Amino acid sequence: MPPSALTNKDIPVSSGLPKTLFLLGGYTDKSVLAHNPGGEEGEGFYSVIFDPELGKLKQLKSSKIEPNPAFIMKHPALDLVYMTTEVINDSGSEVLTGALNRSSGQVTVIDRKKVHGRSTCHLEWDSGYKHLIAVSYWDSKLTTFAVSEDGSLEDAFQVFILYIQIRHFFLHSDGIEFISTVNLDPFSGKIFLVPDLGRDQLYV
Repeated sequence: MPPSALTNKDIPVSSGLPKTLFLLGGYTDKSVLAHNPGGEEGEGFYSVIFDPELGKLKQLKSSKIEPNPAFIMKHPALDLVYMTTEVINDSGSEVLTGALNRSSGQVTVIDRKKVHGRSTCHLEWDSGYKHLIAVSYWDSKLTTFAVSEDGSLEDAFQVFILYIQIRHFFLHSDGIEFISTVNLDPFSGKIFLVPDLGRDQLYV
């Protein structure tokens, strides 16, 4: 669950160095996860601020966001964040759109879109920031969403199934597809790289 970081002139500064706001996701319901992590269930979304002068982090705000916001990505220009929900139940995962208050660090969910996959764990932009691609590792799916000028998501445009298969809960070995990320090649800006942890392969 990598944090999302941003700097902003609205965040108070103690001297000449700007503070950095980090956005973190956490699990709210471990009963619908594909694994059994330790620790307690939480609120779902947390904001912490880093002061470079002091070299310290301070929590600003937690937001009740459910279920299991596992991956967070900020819009490149707008105060919006996109979050994946990581679940394996029949309802499936979603991509949530949240409005970000940079001063308080609070996020308010303003929209939810079905991914049509389970355990969605990663998002990636296309080169023009016109589409988001979501990765669902439980059923090896890539889902694309068109993004409007105001940052809102359209309903899922395409659901691409890497392979049709039956996955055993504990079997993540050779021969079982297990995709976890999709990454835009920074050199071409056109090719997406999808690593498969089960087959030890890289799909292009």
